[in-house]
Amino acid sequence: MNDPSGAKFAIERAELTAMAAQSLEVFAAVADKARSLLARPGAAASDVFTHNNTIHAARAAINLAAIQQQNQEDYRRQCVEPAVARIVAMEDDGTQRTFFVSRATPALSAAADASILSYRGPMGRLAALPVGAYETIKTPGGTRAFEIVERAAFRPEFKASAWDALDTRVQAVDRAAATIQSLRALLGAPADTEAEDFIGGLLADEAASSLVTAGFRRELLRSMSLRENPILDQFQDEVFRLPISSRLVLMGPPGSGKTTTLIKRLGQKLDLDVLAQDEEEMALVRGSLAGVEGHRTSWLMFSPTDLLKEYVKDAFNQEGIPAPSERIQTWSDFRRDLGRNELRILRSVSGRGVFVLRPQADLLHLQPGVMEGPIPWFEGFNRWQRRAYWADLRERATRLAAHEAVAIRSIGQKLEALLATTSAGADPSVRVLLDLGGGLSDQLQAIGYRTNSIIRKAANTAISANKGFLDEFAAYLARLDVGVEAEQEESDEADEDEDEEGESAPPSPGSPAATFAAYARALKQAARARAARRRLRPESRTAKVMVWLGTRVPPEAEFEELGRALQAQSALRRFMAPVRRYLFELPKRYRAFRRTAEARAAWYRDAPARPNDLAPLELDVVILAMLRVVRELLREPRVSGLLDDARFEFLADLRGLFESQIVVDEATDFSPVQLACMAALCDPAVDSFLACGDFRQRTTRWGARSRDDLAWVFPDIDLREINITYRHSRRLNEFAREIAGMMGDDGPGPMLPPDIRNEGVAPVLGADLSSPEACATWLAARIDEIQSACFPLPTVAVLAPNEDMVKPLADALSEVLEERNLRAVPCPEGKFVGEERDIRVFDVRHIKGLEFEAVFFVGLDRLVQEEPELFDKYLYVGATRAATYLGVTVDGASLPAELGSLRQGFVRNW
Repeated sequence: MNDPSGAKFAIERAELTAMAAQSLEVFAAVADKARSLLARPGAAASDVFTHNNTIHAARAAINLAAIQQQNQEDYRRQCVEPAVARIVAMEDDGTQRTFFVSRATPALSAAADASILSYRGPMGRLAALPVGAYETIKTPGGTRAFEIVERAAFRPEFKASAWDALDTRVQAVDRAAATIQSLRALLGAPADTEAEDFIGGLLADEAASSLVTAGFRRELLRSMSLRENPILDQFQDEVFRLPISSRLVLMGPPGSGKTTTLIKRLGQKLDLDVLAQDEEEMALVRGSLAGVEGHRTSWLMFSPTDLLKEYVKDAFNQEGIPAPSERIQTWSDFRRDLGRNELRILRSVSGRGVFVLRPQADLLHLQPGVMEGPIPWFEGFNRWQRRAYWADLRERATRLAAHEAVAIRSIGQKLEALLATTSAGADPSVRVLLDLGGGLSDQLQAIGYRTNSIIRKAANTAISANKGFLDEFAAYLARLDVGVEAEQEESDEADEDEDEEGESAPPSPGSPAATFAAYARALKQAARARAARRRLRPESRTAKVMVWLGTRVPPEAEFEELGRALQAQSALRRFMAPVRRYLFELPKRYRAFRRTAEARAAWYRDAPARPNDLAPLELDVVILAMLRVVRELLREPRVSGLLDDARFEFLADLRGLFESQIVVDEATDFSPVQLACMAALCDPAVDSFLACGDFRQRTTRWGARSRDDLAWVFPDIDLREINITYRHSRRLNEFAREIAGMMGDDGPGPMLPPDIRNEGVAPVLGADLSSPEACATWLAARIDEIQSACFPLPTVAVLAPNEDMVKPLADALSEVLEERNLRAVPCPEGKFVGEERDIRVFDVRHIKGLEFEAVFFVGLDRLVQEEPELFDKYLYVGATRAATYLGVTVDGASLPAELGSLRQGFVRNW
């Protein structure tokens, strides 16, 4: 065998060939069985129950159609990938057992004197353990303890009508790690030669030794896809197997398998066959909003960029997880849809909603500190809006209790008594809200009849005096040009007239009905202002309409009666459907909060350009407040049992927002408020939340900065760290640690896994390359060096400091590479374009989570100037995208002073 150190492997060829023969036999048996089960799908579910000898009582509760569909998917996968690991383990009684591990529920329970396990099941833990480890495993059949004796990890492939596995990694107790290039080729080498055939013996030994090499080789990255590892390591696997109801944040350096762990864990928690082996897990699934039947599609993943969203889809496919676009979302897209179509925060064509989202408004009117620390801002608003809501209810109850009408006064006194159970300033109690709305319909109907009579009488009088009154009024309204948004800010109370359950569609603009509605609205607003002793603003629409109307309004006594009646009606309506109002009027309370002097001094440096403008970070705050209300309501037994009631129809509609599992990639790019919004989308019955990230890679000003930020999302959040990186060569790992040190990180830094042979090369630096043409010539020379060492060319990315440089640089590089039959393609806004062999050019802001064999970071000194607060984060992110080759260019003569500590780490070329 090939050992550069000259030492002889302790694993004899006979043992390796026996392992190879058994493995190929198992591959064939599992694949054949999977194909036979696919040929008779009606029996698939019952077959797999028998083969795995699981608990029939637990399985009886599972929706058979769902699990049968899942088994079919598992069988299809096993036709092309029968198993991914072979484990030899010794039990406490000294019995040595061999296990083959499949990614999912295997089609066979045993073959070739070995047991076959699902990696997702409890016994699959064996595949993640290092050789020599001792582990106690809880299984449905009882607790078992094992010591790992041998371990092999392989990637099966079927070609030329036979199974094989390339680059199989083999480990055994007290023996050196080795890589077998081909199991089939190893079996093809003769085990013995005749004594006199010395040449034959020498050739056989040489052939066998070339098939087995010392240590593990890292594969070159030849496609833009997430590095696929069928089995997690010991520490990742611990996270993978935590209960479905866990709330986790997994932190680790680039290339440490965080996203892979996230995806594999999601796959395991969607696997009904695995969940059925734990009654507690299945009880949570049965009690979830989605139930067993909807569980496999009840999940949502958030990604910071569209590019990363597309990048991870292949990894989902590898795990057999259907991942349509609606299951993987960017927060920016998701929150817009949520705020517009579900929570009615943003205006839509239907007229619902309060605000207009202005993406460019983030930096315009918020205090700078809000970006770095949004938690106090949210908590300040949430406390204020709760107090404001209850104070408003108490004030209206007091107004009703002093009303001149006995019936209304009696209602007000009862409401005052109910509200007295909650002290001033206390959080709203759902139970109190549920008791507020009874017995008000008759009074509201009577008041509504009287107010409509007064308005209709005045309109009829005006029309009687002038048959063209409505036409003249309509013409005046068409000429009237007053800011509608400013008017709406004044008329929050009047909006209640249009915010009733079962409201009809608005009349057609310009129609007599629409003109009369405008007349009635103006009268109501004017009468309500007079009753409140409040003057209309002269520039407001209502004031101008009232001036034009002149005497064509109700008589003075009736006008005053109208105002008092509308006040009583408004107060009573506050207690009709109070739960619904508490939720959907929350955006208006945010607008009111933003107007307060106290809030402006603390959180806003100026008013927005228009009163109803809303910045994206403000939308996050309102969404979180509303989602927490919905979760609170769904947890209240009196509400959850009445979702079919008309009063709670809105909650039944919103129930579909919640998912059994929420997962978040690159969590540190999201603000604590955004992460809390995502966490609030967890089904309250399960509360399954998993995020992964790295504080060193935070590339947004508002991103989470500390453990405290993450702990605020869930007080009982479980923060776990992994510190082994599988992406980088030793040289690039050391360079990444130098960058982290420059950033002030004094932690231990990422470590490389044992037994990996990957020294790599030092990063290169090119200076005085300010023009795209000069930079392209330098890049082409370095690409030639890579191709001389690696053929065909592996994945190469070029990172520009801004979007404006992407296309000019790609064009210049393509021109230089044309004679080499290579091309560079621009990837505007981080979009995937081109073919696998193309060299892709990105803005560095769009490459989070990706990895390439070679990365060139151009114009680094420009980035230092353009992003003085974040350039070190972008450098760390960009440099750690590279697995082996890293090149950096600067426009000037050397690295900028801010990066001076890194100068000694570069060479001129490879």
